[in-house]
Amino acid sequence: MIKPMYLQSKGMSPFFLDTYKRMLYSYIILIRYEINKLVQNKMGELKMERITSFSVDHRKLTKGVYVSRIDGNLITYDIRMTQPNVEPALKPEAAHTIEHIGATLLRNGKYKDQVIYFGPMGCMTGFYLIVRDLDLEVIKEVIKDVYTQIASWDQEIPGAKEEECGNYTFMDLEAAKKAADYFVNSKWEHEYHLL
Repeated sequence: MIKPMYLQSKGMSPFFLDTYKRMLYSYIILIRYEINKLVQNKMGELKMERITSFSVDHRKLTKGVYVSRIDGNLITYDIRMTQPNVEPALKPEAAHTIEHIGATLLRNGKYKDQVIYFGPMGCMTGFYLIVRDLDLEVIKEVIKDVYTQIASWDQEIPGAKEEECGNYTFMDLEAAKKAADYFVNSKWEHEYHLL
């Protein structure tokens, strides 16, 4: 905090400083108001495209592994474990457990250097897997192998300690195994139906 005595020694009165600060504050408020107006006007004009995942007809989507999108050499796979809006979604604790085991298996597996990301969908009907340069035929086998291992997992859940995870008690191994087994033994589709 600048002391009034210091300001006076520099030739500036405390009254002038207070007036200057109030004026500056008013300008800042005015500028923020104008910026907000501009942003709102631009947002009103902005035409947003429907993203790919919202262009998939979820009424026709079934369990399976699908190519969600391709960005250069990165491929996002949709691992759909339950039929959306028909079958129950995954329990979040089960999804969290599948994420820990699945990510560990994938990042220690044959294609570990090509795995970028593995994590649950917000709708809790499956997972996204992002890889570098792995085609659908390879991924189908990788997913079948990973989920088969999850279905019979009899070890400690990887990364399920307080120092390793932000919600380490939010796990359900039995529900994860049951969900993985159900998925592995289901008929899989591989082609999206778009809206």
